Amino acid sequence: MPREVKPSTSPVQDRYVVQAADAALALLTLVGEHRRSSLTHLSGAAGLTTSQTFRLLVTLEQRGFVLRHEDKTYSLGYAAHALGRRASLQLPLLNAAGDVLDHLRDDTNETALLAVRNGLQAAVLDVRESRQTVRVVATLDERGDLHIGGTGKVLLAYSDPTVLEHVLSRPLRRYTDQTITSADELRTVLEQVRHDGLCVARADFEADSYSVAAPVLDRHGQLIAALAVAGPLARFDPQQQERVRTLVRTAARTLASRLEQPPVRPRS
Repeated sequence: MPREVKPSTSPVQDRYVVQAADAALALLTLVGEHRRSSLTHLSGAAGLTTSQTFRLLVTLEQRGFVLRHEDKTYSLGYAAHALGRRASLQLPLLNAAGDVLDHLRDDTNETALLAVRNGLQAAVLDVRESRQTVRVVATLDERGDLHIGGTGKVLLAYSDPTVLEHVLSRPLRRYTDQTITSADELRTVLEQVRHDGLCVARADFEADSYSVAAPVLDRHGQLIAALAVAGPLARFDPQQQERVRTLVRTAARTLASRLEQPPVRPRS
């Protein structure tokens, strides 16, 4: 069980608080409490000067977390709504994915992981490491480019086309001799990923490892996450490949099905 962590007001922890960030987050919370708020109201509620409040609001507006309207009032911006939606999706996702990852790790005897797209990167949301001595190691919130690995390419293949165009507008970093660095080749591979509903990546990030990933989709076919298995290439023989492909597909569908079910309400 995770240990509950409560806020501390000790002087030791206070030393690590970034005051400007704390003020900005507190102000963002205040903006979210009303449909629209004036600068005067926000500065008074936040206990800041009008000048300080205005500068923080401009910063939040630049990041899309706050909208400034023609009547000079403020409301939450699209980035705030998107962040809230991601949080609402990810918490049920973690709850539903736990034993799916356990079974996937045990059935394949390799590392199983769950990842989501965070901007132009893949981020590991949860992981179950293989119990074998030689294994692929992944850590929570580990980030990676979207053009590498099975997980990254699945997340990219099922993202909005504007995300793909953004990725292709920049040089694709080479990690190994197998890394795709051609935009045209990457487009072709992603089309195949969408056709197969699966991605098998070999040695394109680390020379001695593989990953097999499948998308977790909602009822409308929209991407929620990617579920993957990763292991050493030395164990990825044709028999293991077929087995892992089947198990990853099945696990992704199981997780998607669970997410469609209404949450169980605790008994009073």
